[in-house]
Amino acid sequence: MATENITDAEQGMYTAYENNRRGLPVEIAPVDGYGRAAVMERTWGDVLGLWETVAGASGLGFKVLFDPETGIETSKVYCGIDRSIHGSNDYIGYFGTDIGNVENPEIVSGSSNYKNVAVVAGGGDGADRYVRVVSLGPVTGENRRELFVDARDLQRTYQVATDTGTVDENGNPIIDYETKTYTNQEYDDLLDGRGFAKLAEHMQNLSIKCNILQNEIRYGVDYFLGDRMPVRLVEFGITVSAVVSSALHIQEKSGETIKITLSDFKIMEV
Repeated sequence: MATENITDAEQGMYTAYENNRRGLPVEIAPVDGYGRAAVMERTWGDVLGLWETVAGASGLGFKVLFDPETGIETSKVYCGIDRSIHGSNDYIGYFGTDIGNVENPEIVSGSSNYKNVAVVAGGGDGADRYVRVVSLGPVTGENRRELFVDARDLQRTYQVATDTGTVDENGNPIIDYETKTYTNQEYDDLLDGRGFAKLAEHMQNLSIKCNILQNEIRYGVDYFLGDRMPVRLVEFGITVSAVVSSALHIQEKSGETIKITLSDFKIMEV
């Protein structure tokens, strides 16, 4: 219920919680000093939303740990380790179908929202509206997926502000504005850039589903929550890295099962 100014992500998250705790019995873990920056200012809102924003900006994660012996819950900010680079000090192995710790891999390619041509409409009205068409290669017929982009905010003229070095009677600086005009090439480049930026938002997406088994390398022993791990799917000829975003422990009479969820996949060069 005030303003939180954050520069250090980990410390700022803990401070925001402590300042707005209001008797909540969840404790705060000691500061580890990850040194991740996240410069921002937030007023009002909720602490969870602030933590999510700061964590997303800094690459940190957070969780609440429960100690069954004491019944104490502790809020903990953590930082995963990149274990995906072969030969690095943090590399401990990989998930792979060739070594038996990955089962039932499935690659799903989505294209329902895929577009490869952008029709960008700039300044002007009606038949006089200036239009540029950009595409991801020579696509025609049924392979052509068009996207209309309204770029009316991009006009041929624009204003440049210049500080005159003088102030008005209230002490405010007096600013002069000069109207300039883009050249034809500059305006074309401006509209083309908007078109390609919009196409980037409508690319084909790729998701990977697989079962991670606890052999060769084990969760909680060799790798932990937030770590980035390599995944090798030999039958698809693909190697990616992915973040261990959650780990679900299932305790049954037959024993314990750990289900690992991976996210933020990135193609790796082999």
